[in-house]
Amino acid sequence: MSAIILDGKKLSEKILSDLKKEISEINRPIELAIVLVGNNPASLAYTKRKQKIGEELGIKVKIYKYEENISTRKLREEINKLNKNKKIKGIIAQLPLPNHINTESMLDAIKAKKDIDVLGRESVGRLYKNKSKILPPTVAGIKKLLDEYKIEYKGKNVAIVGYGSLVGKPASMVFANEGASIFVLRSSTKNKNKLLREADIIISGVGKPNLITKKDVKKGVIIMDAGMSEQNGKLVGDVADEVKKIAKYITPVPGGVGPMTVAMLFWNLLELVKNRS
Repeated sequence: MSAIILDGKKLSEKILSDLKKEISEINRPIELAIVLVGNNPASLAYTKRKQKIGEELGIKVKIYKYEENISTRKLREEINKLNKNKKIKGIIAQLPLPNHINTESMLDAIKAKKDIDVLGRESVGRLYKNKSKILPPTVAGIKKLLDEYKIEYKGKNVAIVGYGSLVGKPASMVFANEGASIFVLRSSTKNKNKLLREADIIISGVGKPNLITKKDVKKGVIIMDAGMSEQNGKLVGDVADEVKKIAKYITPVPGGVGPMTVAMLFWNLLELVKNRS
């Protein structure tokens, strides 16, 4: 029997529809700033997509575009201006940034009250202490999908594949706080295959096609695939197609975690607006 598909596209559309209604009832302007550095075509496309979705919700989305050669110091100064601008309720930095920029330093400049990606030091500190009002969008999207399909994670073995700042690291914190037993698998981890086969839930966000195959997992596993890369002109996740045959639930790529990430980004923005009012 094939796995049940966790339809992130459908759920994200419902979340965005609910947000649109709530934003119209707030009846005051909400402005989002997106910081874009350089001319990376993929970054530009992602930025435009966020702008389009935001404006459909009734949010004013302004793109602050900077030259490729801007320094970290200058970029931090620009972020501080956005922090002080009372009209702006949320700030996103479109990643990746050019190599010469200290990404961590730049993200740390974003104040927690406007950090809807939950990537700055202040925001991550709150998350670590389980005191954050919002979760990083990808992890929030994964959690929301699990909750929507009434999939229990408390007391379950959850394998986190990869330990990046967007998926692995925050997912390990969030699900540990929720009472799951966490094991993080990095490239240096020994007995990776054994640990994967013990997992009830696998959350992967590496960006490497066919990283997880049928032989790596047990029957009835739940797969949350947040990986994204291109293979033969197609968008694919970290998990091989064959895993569908033995998994109980699985997120598709595209149409799973991706659209949920975008929906939860705007959900975070509205939460911060409500918390400040």
